[in-house]
Amino acid sequence: MLSLGSLACVAIGGAAGGLGRWGLKQWPGGHLGTWVANMLACALLGALSAATPSSSSLLFLLAGTGGAGALSTWSTLAAEWGALLTGRHYRRLGAEVIASLAGGIAAAALGGWAAGALLPAL
Repeated sequence: MLSLGSLACVAIGGAAGGLGRWGLKQWPGGHLGTWVANMLACALLGALSAATPSSSSLLFLLAGTGGAGALSTWSTLAAEWGALLTGRHYRRLGAEVIASLAGGIAAAALGGWAAGALLPAL
């Protein structure tokens, strides 16, 4: 069962992540904002995974579950890819799928590496 503090962390992080996603969605072209939001969320989760000993820590709940969870967006990504598919924009769809999968893995790895490199210095 979630404590009140844990719930507050998820809610505050979710509000911040949601505002960040809304801001990125204002970029022209739409798809780029969605991609950047998802890459930032992957990098944040990679960093948190390297920096926090437990996914139940308040930091992970605030920034990971709340912040990265609200910043990333599967539903918008699926809608954008669905529109590309129904519009028969197969090359762009393929490029976006590859960029999202490869970029997400790379962003998570980079976030984990950055956290690992910075933590000993703190």
